[in-house]
Amino acid sequence: LRMIETVKGMGGKAARNIDQGREVTRTGHKKSDAVIISHDIARALKGSHPPTAQGAKDRLLMCILIDLGLRASEVVALTLADVSLADETIRIYRQKTDYSQTLRLTRDVRKALLEYLTYQAPTGKLLDHSTRSLTARVRFHGKRLCYANLSAHDLRHYLATKLAREGLSAHQLMETMGWRSLATAQRYIEASAI
Repeated sequence: LRMIETVKGMGGKAARNIDQGREVTRTGHKKSDAVIISHDIARALKGSHPPTAQGAKDRLLMCILIDLGLRASEVVALTLADVSLADETIRIYRQKTDYSQTLRLTRDVRKALLEYLTYQAPTGKLLDHSTRSLTARVRFHGKRLCYANLSAHDLRHYLATKLAREGLSAHQLMETMGWRSLATAQRYIEASAI
């Protein structure tokens, strides 16, 4: 026991120097950096779809991801019962942070939803996507506009950055994006100030 008590770790500057010398490797499948899109590209992703059932479905998907900033898992879980056209709201379950939230539909989401419902009345799931098929559709439309590896998270990042630039407070940003960490919201606010 006395020998164990004599063992001391490094602290402060020595520990930082060791960490800086380590090789950086990614263990997950996530990209190291988000794909940054402009306002014009966001508008093109929401608006340039053919007048078909698939085009209406893709338009609604892009509007939900860009205007509401939902995670892919949250979009996949949406049902028609979660949407109220009368109240112009959508109820989502934030699986990552384990709470439900009601958001107001934007003009573009409402318009895309009405168009989508003219082609097909969904039963059960709103968009009938798996996370994998949703990712494939986002990637497809990203490639169409010369953005390789575009993901649903990149569109979420776009909205968070846009809202931070518009001057939302950290608490408003947390509420809108469904975060539990004030530090996450603060990072976007600091980045937008730079």
